[in-house]
Amino acid sequence: MVKHYRSYRIHVLTKLNLDSDCWVPEAEILWEEHGMRRHQRLTGPDDRFKIIDQAELHALEMAKTWIDDDLSYKQPYDFSNA
Repeated sequence: MVKHYRSYRIHVLTKLNLDSDCWVPEAEILWEEHGMRRHQRLTGPDDRFKIIDQAELHALEMAKTWIDDDLSYKQPYDFSNA
């Protein structure tokens, strides 16, 4: 599954952990910054999701949280209220 969130592309991936018989949520986040392609891979817990749809939703939420945190880090600090 591929989703777009803000100016980022999210590839939602899952894989089956045969030991726990659970789906492992993964997300590959792609974006362009200063003319360079960037990426970040996230992996969730490997023992929680028995249903693939739940693992995919968790991967998407992990990616959105990472993106929001990344964008808040890049925002300049507003000293007018300090």
